[in-house]
Amino acid sequence: MSARRRELSDNFWLSLASTFGHRKVLKDKAAAGAIAMQPGPLAAFFPEDPSEVSILLQTARAEKAKVVSCGACSRAHDSIQKRLPAEGYVAIGLSNLSGILEVQPDSLWMSAWAGTTLAALRRTAEEYGLQVPLTEGATEEGTLGGWLSVCGNTNDAILSTPAPAVLSIEAVLPTGNLVNSVPVPRAAVGPDLFSMFLGTWGGFGVITRATLKLQPLTERRALAGYRFSATGRALEVMRTVSGRIWAPQAARMIVESSGGKKKARLAMSFEGEQGLAEVACKYFRAEAKSAGGTAAGQDEARSWLYADPAGGQKSQSGCIRWSQVSGLLRKLSGAERVVLDGPGLAGCRLRVVPGDRDDLAALLDPEGSQRESLDTAREFLSGIRTQLDPDGLVNPHAWPLPAPGGGL
Repeated sequence: MSARRRELSDNFWLSLASTFGHRKVLKDKAAAGAIAMQPGPLAAFFPEDPSEVSILLQTARAEKAKVVSCGACSRAHDSIQKRLPAEGYVAIGLSNLSGILEVQPDSLWMSAWAGTTLAALRRTAEEYGLQVPLTEGATEEGTLGGWLSVCGNTNDAILSTPAPAVLSIEAVLPTGNLVNSVPVPRAAVGPDLFSMFLGTWGGFGVITRATLKLQPLTERRALAGYRFSATGRALEVMRTVSGRIWAPQAARMIVESSGGKKKARLAMSFEGEQGLAEVACKYFRAEAKSAGGTAAGQDEARSWLYADPAGGQKSQSGCIRWSQVSGLLRKLSGAERVVLDGPGLAGCRLRVVPGDRDDLAALLDPEGSQRESLDTAREFLSGIRTQLDPDGLVNPHAWPLPAPGGGL
């Protein structure tokens, strides 16, 4: 039985309408039309200042009304919309809380409101000869707050290893308190508690502003792709090249069955200073050729690297150590497609298509050590969330954390 859709009390509605003004407040059909999510919200508010976000959360807390924050809704994936409260919710649209606040090109940082689109951030950075180090899946229509709530890391410009994407953030807790992190090295101030806001889908509050790292514009992007008749050789090339000092900025290996045999496609992209990127890509080509790889065209390799690896199908994913990959590929012989990407020194990410295997978690983590570690972290974060938001009102769709692939 579906949940009964609640109604906002007159006191709740009138207090917010008088505080924000009707220009910033929409109700019922107007709210549903302004926020492109299903089910649509009972009401939508468009604050222009963090203090207004604070007032809204305090009022919603008193009313016991559930609140969902959203930017441009460009990542309103089906799997996320299914988690929205069926009984109704109040939406915070951050599109009015947007704009570049400050740019320091010499220090390589930019401060902006959370509703600023990623396209606007990119254009502003390019005016100074810089770039925003966005990660895979970040769309031009997405917003700074939405991106940070889904992914708190980016790739380091030099080593291509995961690194924090921001220097500092400003956010509003579910209690309505406005908090700021300090843009100094974490070792100087103790534990980085503000990392809770990054990559947790808004489960600990609403990000309102952030100071974002910038990088010099890439001089050269060198990309290559190869086909392999033996998956083991492709895997060894991926592992060897990814472990070098100048690691690929992006790498993906796709294993598919063809005529009863498994074949692999491997593509890698190297970015940065022109000479180093060319040398790194040349090394990849040499390793791939010596392993029996057949070169693919640039457009084809680019599609392997950046197109949806699941082809629109349901997939399952998890992290795996390099020492486990070969054995796991044999056990996944019945899978239509297996994708390896996000390589690091210890391992990589593995995705299985179609994602209908009940035993994948056990195959990825046979000893249960990863699950135990995740359960411990989840228990710790759940305790903090309960203290901040005992009724689970702010971004209730965010907890338990959804699987990668969707977002708001």
